[in-house]
Amino acid sequence: NVGYFVELVKKKDQAGVTFICEEVNKYLTDKSEAMSKLHALMLLRDCALAGDVDFLSFLSRHKVMKTLREFALFDKGRTDEDRGKELFKPPVIKGDKDKQYNSVIYRLNLELIKALSILYPNDLIEKGVKSYFMTLYEELSREKVSFYPDYRVIAAKEVTKTKTMLEKTATMMASAQQQQQPPRARTAAPLDKELNNEIQGMKTQLTGLLDTFKNPGTAELEVVQFLVGEVQERNKTFQQKLEEAMLSEENFPKREELLAHALEIAETNEKLNVKLKDVETKKMPLQTYIK
Repeated sequence: NVGYFVELVKKKDQAGVTFICEEVNKYLTDKSEAMSKLHALMLLRDCALAGDVDFLSFLSRHKVMKTLREFALFDKGRTDEDRGKELFKPPVIKGDKDKQYNSVIYRLNLELIKALSILYPNDLIEKGVKSYFMTLYEELSREKVSFYPDYRVIAAKEVTKTKTMLEKTATMMASAQQQQQPPRARTAAPLDKELNNEIQGMKTQLTGLLDTFKNPGTAELEVVQFLVGEVQERNKTFQQKLEEAMLSEENFPKREELLAHALEIAETNEKLNVKLKDVETKKMPLQTYIK
């Protein structure tokens, strides 16, 4: 019953939402017959057009979107009406009659991706950032995937109806937030002293290890490997703490500052990985390599 699953989405039932995405992906990727795959994709369509932001946010991160992307790339470069007819082979397709399902699945997939990019052009959480759906649509267009100019499997009026509903919801939420929240101070308070010390400490550790590759002294590769492993293990835990700090209400005004620190640490860490991998590939002591 499609209505039952759509209701789970509207009620924000997380277990139900997870089940829907998992089951749809399973049917699309296993050896289920073509008609079952079509029904699974139609269920995803109906849930997506329910207009629930939490469901769409979850969907954008779920592996089923990778499956939809792979389907879209099939027959890329073609613009004729016959494209997608060979999307699935036996045993999914039982005979020539079943091939019609291939074309419908292929078209529905492209229509759904296009509809999602229109309904949710901007990120559902991060302001000023393109949504995953819009990014995917643009990426596929660059890959020579030709999207259909009109809707046939998806009712155009449903897309319009959902978009109108989303715009009204967004306006109401913005109005409510403006009334409930006090204006934020223009100047953000300095970072918590303990957190700031941890940030600077992690930067110092990573930079110090990176400098080891410039001035190795008597250090051997095994020693550096051990030190890098120790610091990166601490860095992994620290990055999680930094992400939590960015999401807290208290640190909201300082989010850009925290993000800048996180990016700097991640960049230094990546440089460290590249250097170490290069040395490991040479299979020689670090000191010899530097010379």
